[in-house]
Amino acid sequence: MINPVNRKQALQYAIPAHFVAMVQRHQIGHALDFISSHEEEKKIRDIYDMAAQWEENANDVEERVFFHPEDDLMLYPTLLSNALSLFFAGMSVDSFFVLPHLKLSIVGIEDQDILPLQRAQQILLNATHDRHYDEAYKVDSVSFEEIIQALFWIVRYDATVPEYILIFPESADYFITLCKYGNLHFHIGKESEPRIFDQLKKVGLKAWKGQEFDRFSNSYAIEGRFTSSEE
Repeated sequence: MINPVNRKQALQYAIPAHFVAMVQRHQIGHALDFISSHEEEKKIRDIYDMAAQWEENANDVEERVFFHPEDDLMLYPTLLSNALSLFFAGMSVDSFFVLPHLKLSIVGIEDQDILPLQRAQQILLNATHDRHYDEAYKVDSVSFEEIIQALFWIVRYDATVPEYILIFPESADYFITLCKYGNLHFHIGKESEPRIFDQLKKVGLKAWKGQEFDRFSNSYAIEGRFTSSEE
């Protein structure tokens, strides 16, 4: 099941909450530069709902990037989601949160002529009765692979959705973001690194080295990726 939940339920965990607040704090100034009314400012501050709560803390977190070695675009999401589902099983995780770093819908722009994206968006819309939802989701193990595949296509093609969509269990000593290239960015508390790295190796995910790029195209640009509804 993919269930909509309140953002506060997901933001009670220190490591993901600190990351969300930190990124929002760095981004909100730029967003406020373009407002022209109190109503617009209120809307921006609602979207950047954790910016005012950022503060330095002692969380010692390291970011590492992993990927599945499959290089066929149409096979990759299935194999990646299967490997990540096995990873969670090995970590005894039976549910996780999906949380955009901004209080915005992650369905993105509909009516694009990209079939995998349309299917991905519908998975999220089905969970909220066709409503664009700007809070968070809680996903149980039955739907792990379905939601991961949906996020892969949405993040790959739709540049209008929040840049960071966090995936993390209730233990929350780590979280994952999926980037537009299909790589998994693990943000891991130092104490959890050994067991997480060991489990990632068991499920066949590889550590990325060097600058990231799109392995599924012959150019740096991702074919079909759009930044507005007019493209």
